[in-house]
Amino acid sequence: MRKLGTALHISRSGNIIVKVEIDHPPPLGSRIFDKHLRRLGVLADLIGPVSSPYAIVKPESSEVKVFFEPGPVYFTTPKQKPTRKRLRRKRGKK
Repeated sequence: MRKLGTALHISRSGNIIVKVEIDHPPPLGSRIFDKHLRRLGVLADLIGPVSSPYAIVKPESSEVKVFFEPGPVYFTTPKQKPTRKRLRRKRGKK
């Protein structure tokens, strides 16, 4: 777990706005957790200037709005998908 930044508020559309406090933000699709290590949702987008971006977190469920409180948030990167082995083409009889 690494710290992403500070959660500010919930937007009108229901997304959580986070002020990013690290130099290299995580990739989109990373799982985001609050300070009590409850899963908030998934990193959906990064907006704003490159020098001080904001992250948009898409909540996992409607329950997130109930227990949400501004404060530090953390992230884990998504698991790497296994690479597909190159499939051999079968040559049939013509």
